[in-house]
Amino acid sequence: MPQHSPEACVQYYVECLARGDLEGVGRIFEAEARVMTDEGLLVTGREAIRALHAVFVGRHPKVEVKPQRVILVGDDLALLSSSWSFRDLLPSGEIAPNSGASLSVLRKQEDGRWCVAYCDVHHGHSSGGGPPEHIPLD
Repeated sequence: MPQHSPEACVQYYVECLARGDLEGVGRIFEAEARVMTDEGLLVTGREAIRALHAVFVGRHPKVEVKPQRVILVGDDLALLSSSWSFRDLLPSGEIAPNSGASLSVLRKQEDGRWCVAYCDVHHGHSSGGGPPEHIPLD
């Protein structure tokens, strides 16, 4: 099972991105997961998150995500901080490096897989700014 731990879930995500496997990317998110993008946009739901990644994968990024710290809360909840970087191929042909930090909440599912419930890829973003002061959750 590729998502047997929070760290393995991150590794599976990176592998899916490298293959352009959007179905695999979608499987790591809960059905009503939320992602705060590095532009500060809140994306809700597996299908919307998969669509967001379709644009990302279409630009052929080389992505690295390195889990920095995992805090388990009981047996089925984890807080995961990671550093990330990617090199994006822009339409102009230029390579654009980007990096930052993310903060994710993962939940263990009934089948034993870990899935992302919330991910803030804007957390500690290296190009300045920060996440919004209030994130609407409904």
